Amino acid sequence: MKNKKVVKIKPLNALMLHAENSAVGFYRIIQPARAIADNKLARVITLPFNPGESLASVQISELEKVIKWANVALFSRLDNPASLAVMKAIKGTYHIPVLMELDDLPMELNEDSWAFEQYRRDRPFTEYNDPVLWAIEQIKASDGIIVTNKYLEARITKLLPQTALVRNSIGRKVHIIPNTIDTEKLKPVFKEKKDTITIGWQGGSNHKFDLEQAREGILAILKEFPNVHFKTFGYNPEWAKKNKQCEHKEWVNFDRYYDTLPALGFDIGIAPLVDNSFNRCKSNLRWLEYSALRIPTILSSVGPYLSVKHNYNGFLASNEHDWYIQLKHLIQHPKKRQFLAKNAYKSITILYNPKRWAKQYVRIFNYYATQYARSGRKIFNKRSTRYSVNSV
Repeated sequence: MKNKKVVKIKPLNALMLHAENSAVGFYRIIQPARAIADNKLARVITLPFNPGESLASVQISELEKVIKWANVALFSRLDNPASLAVMKAIKGTYHIPVLMELDDLPMELNEDSWAFEQYRRDRPFTEYNDPVLWAIEQIKASDGIIVTNKYLEARITKLLPQTALVRNSIGRKVHIIPNTIDTEKLKPVFKEKKDTITIGWQGGSNHKFDLEQAREGILAILKEFPNVHFKTFGYNPEWAKKNKQCEHKEWVNFDRYYDTLPALGFDIGIAPLVDNSFNRCKSNLRWLEYSALRIPTILSSVGPYLSVKHNYNGFLASNEHDWYIQLKHLIQHPKKRQFLAKNAYKSITILYNPKRWAKQYVRIFNYYATQYARSGRKIFNKRSTRYSVNSV
């Protein structure tokens, strides 16, 4: 796509739909939609979504009218066959390009994950009882796929047969757009000076085995430093429940997430990951969130976190001993915590700004909308080099 001049649709109307009101729906659909509309790059319609405020550009009341209005549609991963059928009907009936947003690969889940049985409840695949099958069907039915990193791009490309990649004149492409963070929306709260230092971790029970990577280091630190606390947000491991220096905050719905996360009071954030295929498909979102809150972070030296520069905007840990050594160093050197946090915040504002990547979304939308327009849906002025900048 880099070598081809993309004729821009005028106006470009984008329908961006999330499957659930969650972090995935927010970061991969709503936040890009808002950045596109706010910067007047295209006109956008999304579903209602409310993480503390109304983020929907327009509420959909009559789907058919919206589809006729749109030049392109982007769906997050759909979680049931009925939604998948609607997506295919939109593509077939109204002849607009249908794209898919994908931030992980459910078929890569390990058998020791609690979610494995949820996503692979019945084998062999059955049409009505396997979300993995639905994901594969959506991938095959989509004209283009937007993913978070190179590893996931490679996995999706390998998953699709070459015949599918070239089966029509438009072709199929997999595009990389990383997760981004809006530092105007996620801000740190004022912290009073305190004698204790809080090591923080957040995640669901699906990350149980990831957290185990840092367990021995955390327990050693707590034993050595009585003024250090460990706070979990979401999943609470058994070994933490038995320790008086450990605290826990129950998971909250996403509409409360942006208020809850800054108030947890983390002084040091950790993001351990097991090195497996599923985790290599994930993004560096945890580091983005901590960095937006000026929290220095220690991360596993695995896939999505290799974008972090060790000893500059974060610490990378390769083994259990690393977790202990690096936690101890940050506890004993507050200026180092400030150094890492400052550089991490600077990095995310430059590299992971939603406004920066909104332009890439629009370039991708224009590519597919232009190809479909040429193939017969509607003849647009091919000499046009600009699209309208009206926002909804």
